[in-house]
Amino acid sequence: MGRLWQTLILSSWQPLLAYLPVETVIKNRQQDYYRLLGEADKQADCSAFIEFLLQSIQESLHEAIASQNSPETRVETRGETRGETRVETPKAKTEDRILEVLETRPELSLAEVAATIGRSVSAVERAAAKLKAEKRLIYEGSKKDGKWKVLS
Repeated sequence: MGRLWQTLILSSWQPLLAYLPVETVIKNRQQDYYRLLGEADKQADCSAFIEFLLQSIQESLHEAIASQNSPETRVETRGETRGETRVETPKAKTEDRILEVLETRPELSLAEVAATIGRSVSAVERAAAKLKAEKRLIYEGSKKDGKWKVLS
């Protein structure tokens, strides 16, 4: 619940922060998260916990920037010359953009997909549910180690 409030507060201050995959960074460092949260509660001092959260946000920013600049998240568009590539236009359907990203990076979480394509997590979750219902997308494996599979 606290992370939801964190996202709401940060996104009201700076709307782009709603798309950061902070949850993934925290999940990868979950032991530290709970340890620092417990220490903050015992000591009535949340300085170390806040520093941890700020570092997680910074790491999420770096990951989001790196994913936007990586070749895997770029899509070639028709009519281009000289071998240049551009990021697909935002007018493309969310479902199509999700499938394009997950074809090349099936290990991504839906929050990471949302950050990659510049959509809200809830919009990506709705679109993914629709794709699963249409049998165009499935998730295989455990929540921790699973991957997405795009079906034709």
